[in-house]
Amino acid sequence: MVLVHGKTTIVNEFVLYHLKLKRYTIGVLTLEADAGEYGENLLSREIGRKLSLFDNPVDKVAYLQQDAVKEAADKLFLNEDGSPSFYLIDDRGDFDSIQSKIEELIISCGVQIIVIDVLSDIFAGESLDFQEKFMRWQKSTVKAYPVIFINIIHSRKAASGQQTASNGGMLSEEDMVGSSAQYKSSGINIIIQRDKLAESDVDRDTTYIYLPKNRAGGVTGLATSLYYENATHTYYKLEMYKKMYPEKFEEVSGF
Repeated sequence: MVLVHGKTTIVNEFVLYHLKLKRYTIGVLTLEADAGEYGENLLSREIGRKLSLFDNPVDKVAYLQQDAVKEAADKLFLNEDGSPSFYLIDDRGDFDSIQSKIEELIISCGVQIIVIDVLSDIFAGESLDFQEKFMRWQKSTVKAYPVIFINIIHSRKAASGQQTASNGGMLSEEDMVGSSAQYKSSGINIIIQRDKLAESDVDRDTTYIYLPKNRAGGVTGLATSLYYENATHTYYKLEMYKKMYPEKFEEVSGF
């Protein structure tokens, strides 16, 4: 499963869903956020308040010490028996180190879903041979163990004269940074697209999710449209959000 552009918050929704479902054990390799930042992002979504928006650190600490917030954090990060609800790797190391740590999560901790955020950071400056070797290792691991990989990948910069992805330009699988082995090896590819510089708040916070590859189901195309509410760090289905807050869409053309 590969995601491109505007990706981490969407994948965190997936992680939270499975943390509550408790059917599969999750392991996350986070290369952009450290452990504290990653936990804060998940907790922000869980409690419906974006913790990074606190201007005063004293106010933030006081808020986190409230009983309701501490209870929500315990339920999110711990199982009923006190064991961790998921596993996190927030250091990089070399290729062999990453591979062995992931294998340890799978074999020793029973992890069944591995999220790599972002795979592009592992591949940065590495040869195509290195990247293809890593993808072959993932494929062999999936065959050997009951596990799936969710690889988050950056998109390439647009060529001169082309509309950039961050301005709403349409992406394809070939726009992924790095070796084509990444999207060719996967069972499902997802492209996430948003116009960060749109004039209206509504357009700026609307994300379109496309499915260009779906090896199992075969259905491709636009999967859904989501609206991101920054204050609560929450995604909603666009149509549902429009019904909840129609006044936000009344003066926006195209809705």
